[in-house]
Amino acid sequence: MDLFERESIEIAEAELDRFIERRAREAGDAQRVEEEWVASVRRYHDKRRETSREAWRAYHLAQAARLEATAAELARGHRARAEALLSECPGEGAAVT
Repeated sequence: MDLFERESIEIAEAELDRFIERRAREAGDAQRVEEEWVASVRRYHDKRRETSREAWRAYHLAQAARLEATAAELARGHRARAEALLSECPGEGAAVT
């Protein structure tokens, strides 16, 4: 093997080494990018779940307040009607509280 062939082989081996190293770096970069993407998706879903949980909590608290107000109004109406009926027939029972 002459000097030219030896140099050609060394150049080819060096190019192969650079190619292999570059591919290894790219593979590592791709894995890092994928891991960051997975973490990003996880953060997005966590935030979305928390926002949804807060919205449902606010809804249920507001609905409870509406139901309590409605029930109180209905109870007042029934008490007023009971008092009216009682006043129509005095002496038939005690006042409703």
